[in-house]
Amino acid sequence: MDILSTAYKLTPIERSVLSILKNHTLNELTSKTKRSKTEVMRALQWLANKRLITLKKTTTEQIILG
Repeated sequence: MDILSTAYKLTPIERSVLSILKNHTLNELTSKTKRSKTEVMRALQWLANKRLITLKKTTTEQIILG
């Protein structure tokens, strides 16, 4: 697939997320793009489906004593 044709097919949400993607968490991407968490997650899934990025999911468990 040609890079230029792929770039033209990106949605505005995908472009905004892709431009600041490097080493950011979902919460950081949400605040920097000023988009909702759902929109950012969809954009990430679309970019992964187009094989432009690979997603890495990590889960942490926090215990907060009150």
